[in-house]
Amino acid sequence: QRLINDRTRSRCISMRAGHLDFIPTWIIGMEDTDEPTIDLVHVVYSSNLNENEILTLDEILLEYEELATAAFTNAHNDGLEFERTVGGVMIDAAMEEDQRSSWRRFRNIDADAMRASQGILTQINRRSLDNVLAELTPSSASRVRDQYNRRGFGVIYEDSNSASDVLEESLSLPNLTADQRERIVDLSLEYRARYEELSSQLVDMAVTATDPSDDGDDRGWRDRMQTERSREQVEFERDELSERIRNQLRLTLKDDQISQLGGIQPTQRR
Repeated sequence: QRLINDRTRSRCISMRAGHLDFIPTWIIGMEDTDEPTIDLVHVVYSSNLNENEILTLDEILLEYEELATAAFTNAHNDGLEFERTVGGVMIDAAMEEDQRSSWRRFRNIDADAMRASQGILTQINRRSLDNVLAELTPSSASRVRDQYNRRGFGVIYEDSNSASDVLEESLSLPNLTADQRERIVDLSLEYRARYEELSSQLVDMAVTATDPSDDGDDRGWRDRMQTERSREQVEFERDELSERIRNQLRLTLKDDQISQLGGIQPTQRR
């Protein structure tokens, strides 16, 4: 049954991605998040948990599979129906106004159904994730949470300014002194801890932005604007953190070592 459920969810996830490639997200008012496509079972099994931890989660995951498989199937069917409505009729100047109104009415009905099914999937994933995390040690819970965030909010982690790669490349340089290696390790630990903290703040803001309880009133609009300003500030802090780490690397490495790296340039010395 688990294999059948897994295949069903995988098929619906891939089809759902196809729907969103076809449908402009502004039409249905969906946020830029992949959280409804997360399969929590895959997240758990890719988080390097030990066998005992997996067994501890068995009952939670079985319940999740039952709920999620049905929700994925509903979301898949709603997506197909919406695609048929949007793609089946081309709006042009020759259409009568009553035809246009009818098309818009059916489009909105199907869009509402699609949004609702995506919202149910998101709620199932979040609730089940909380249940999973409550059963794990802090370190294991952190790995599962990180996997979930990266799959559900990938756009947050697609950061061209990140210094993670250049830190890893620096540690692989063949001619590092012991002092240089120790310094880079310290920088890496400092950077990753703070970077993850800031990224988690961005995820929390994205979760708030997709809160199904938001009814779109004036207060909700003001809250969203405040969240947007806060998001820009956190993104700025994260970019500054990455640049500061690069500057520290420039001071730690020699120019010939820096020239072997792709993420930073040698310091200009007068």
